[in-house]
Amino acid sequence: MKTAPETTKDNGSRIRRWVSFHMTRLFDQWSFNAICFLIFLKLLQLCKLLGAKPRENGWRKATGIFMKGDISKFMLGIFRVTPFPAGAPPQNMADARERFLSRFGEFLRAHGELHWAIMQKTFRLHRNRLTETDLLEVEFRPDGTLENARIVLDPRYPPSAALSEKDIDTILSLFVRTHNRLNGGTDPTRARKLYRKVKRRVLYLNAANLGKRMEAVRLLRRMMNASCVTFLPLPDGGTEEEIRAERLKTPDVTVYRHPGWGLLNVFVRIHPALGEADLWIQYHHVPVDGMAMQEVLTELKTEWGEAGRMTFPAPGSPAAGVEIRETPHKGLFRARAFFRFDGLLELRRRINLAYAAEMRGPATIAGMILWGLAKSPQLHDAKMLFPVDVEPGQAAEGKPPQRFERELSLVFIRPSDYMTHTEKMGGFVLFQREFNRRLKKTRYRCSEAYEMIELLSMIHPLFYYYAKYLMPKEFHDVVGTFGLSVLRHAEVFIAPVTDLQIRGFLAFGRMDMPCEGGGTAGCVSICGTREQIEAYLTALERISGDYQSLLGKQKQITEGEKP
Repeated sequence: MKTAPETTKDNGSRIRRWVSFHMTRLFDQWSFNAICFLIFLKLLQLCKLLGAKPRENGWRKATGIFMKGDISKFMLGIFRVTPFPAGAPPQNMADARERFLSRFGEFLRAHGELHWAIMQKTFRLHRNRLTETDLLEVEFRPDGTLENARIVLDPRYPPSAALSEKDIDTILSLFVRTHNRLNGGTDPTRARKLYRKVKRRVLYLNAANLGKRMEAVRLLRRMMNASCVTFLPLPDGGTEEEIRAERLKTPDVTVYRHPGWGLLNVFVRIHPALGEADLWIQYHHVPVDGMAMQEVLTELKTEWGEAGRMTFPAPGSPAAGVEIRETPHKGLFRARAFFRFDGLLELRRRINLAYAAEMRGPATIAGMILWGLAKSPQLHDAKMLFPVDVEPGQAAEGKPPQRFERELSLVFIRPSDYMTHTEKMGGFVLFQREFNRRLKKTRYRCSEAYEMIELLSMIHPLFYYYAKYLMPKEFHDVVGTFGLSVLRHAEVFIAPVTDLQIRGFLAFGRMDMPCEGGGTAGCVSICGTREQIEAYLTALERISGDYQSLLGKQKQITEGEKP
């Protein structure tokens, strides 16, 4: 007897939600195309109300469409892990590499969230769940061609007896030679071409033996799906300052590119003393997201142990100079810089003491950075994107949890809409209040942005391209042209960028890493054009050094001060 009223109430809520115009919050500026886009979203809402359901997660589908290139991969770094037991150190570097591969393979097999590869389709990328967790150890030349490759197979699934060691070496040799002929450029189908060409040659060489042909192709596919591992040398005999500078260098992914479809592209720097190592791991966003992967790395560091915390060079010192690397995509670069955020963190603490009630929550680091960046001329009118980690099973207050996978969703906001000439601090409070509202609703999967992404997952990928190229202004007005991400536990977080963030992307890790000579600092990664990088570095100098001026207050905010 209780079920019917509850069902009726729920259906009524869904109908009111369809009739309402809450989706208009996605649009800051109106035009004919924007109205058409809104009508299209309302029609999708009606289809969902009538029972239509998306076949897959909306975020996963969107990443497969707009994050297809190498530039869309993100990277996380952890330092000073101890992969070797203290009582049994490796005998030499070769022994250290073998033991690292063995232990990392064990860790990989124990974490199902890492068992993914990428499938390339006509319009988008798909994720593919793996059974085997193989490692492909590769050595690169300076021009990005392969010197050699070696497959370390999952011991649970050994190679077929039909394949001899010579057969495996032949397949690896074909793999290396074909890769080197296809090397270069930004072709997203490069891995698929590599697989097809090697497969054709393997089938030809084993034409007389059907069973051997099948096993050889299966081994080739395992090579393509394997996690790629590259060992990068540190200067043997160098000073600790020289070694630390090399350890902090971002691996050059224009040279060390994953040749296949595997999720992980792992770079390992083993200290010459053979007691510790640094790991830089590049991921593809289609199957996994940054927060979940950072938690896996934290677990790895806890399990393996650490030799101590890495010290960053003091910001402003010669050792802390800005690193800028070219990406495989013409005109786009990645920069890495160090900044002190002590003043920003202290100011945030004082703001929260004084304004938490008015902001209906704390001032967030992300919100403060977005506000500060919007004060720069280059981003004053920008619609900004901020990814939000959404836990599995999260649901709105008062509703039972549902079965969802962990995912990201997005908050879109234009800080300049809240900037006023009369009371700048009041503008910041209004902005942070709205930012907090959108964060909360997104985490509960009931924000306008989350609903839009889920609705668009019901349609063919071609629509995304039509919207992007036929109504670019309106599309960017909804999804933003600039992105910011914060992983507060990441030691180093290297920024990705999508096809949509034409004004670039910033990534922040921990802001309390110890510095040489005392104090703390954080590493910031920027992806964009050279002009954008220069502008954002200038804005970050002001954010880290004089954020108070961005709030428009003539006097310093003191403990407990109220507006």
